[in-house]
Amino acid sequence: MDNVQDHLHKQFHDNRLLVKVPQVTFFFWIIKVLCTTVGETFAAWYRSEKTLSIHSIFTARREAFYWLTILFTFALGTGVGDLIAERFDLGYGVSFFIFAAAITAVSLLWKFKVINSVLGFWAVYVITRPLGAAIGDQMARTIPSTVDGDWAQQIRAIYFYRSSSPLLST
Repeated sequence: MDNVQDHLHKQFHDNRLLVKVPQVTFFFWIIKVLCTTVGETFAAWYRSEKTLSIHSIFTARREAFYWLTILFTFALGTGVGDLIAERFDLGYGVSFFIFAAAITAVSLLWKFKVINSVLGFWAVYVITRPLGAAIGDQMARTIPSTVDGDWAQQIRAIYFYRSSSPLLST
């Protein structure tokens, strides 16, 4: 009887792991496509304009490359942040430290002139999106509920009021 239970228990856990394979594979391909898209955008921008510096965005074409890069890096950052925090089940706190360490590493590489300022800027820019998401998601999860109501809803209401108040006063 124990052998049958052990076999069923092992088979259950093996199957649970197999269920996660398509999820991880799906997110891997999403991240791969986003990384490739960001890389191709950078390559096309550099091939066309011979620079990736944000200090030389003076033409409509450079501005278009800039905003396209921002769009793709935003999506990439969100995807990477969710993958690490949720799909790899590391949590938002651990993810925060991973991204903060990555930003620190890029900053040190720039400080010691291993990488130039343009590469340093774009690397840190991409990493700040999942870092910010980890902070925001962690804060949203740790807001306590009280007898007076849900603090998360109150904070959202305050944020909405504060962000829309300039529009209301005009």
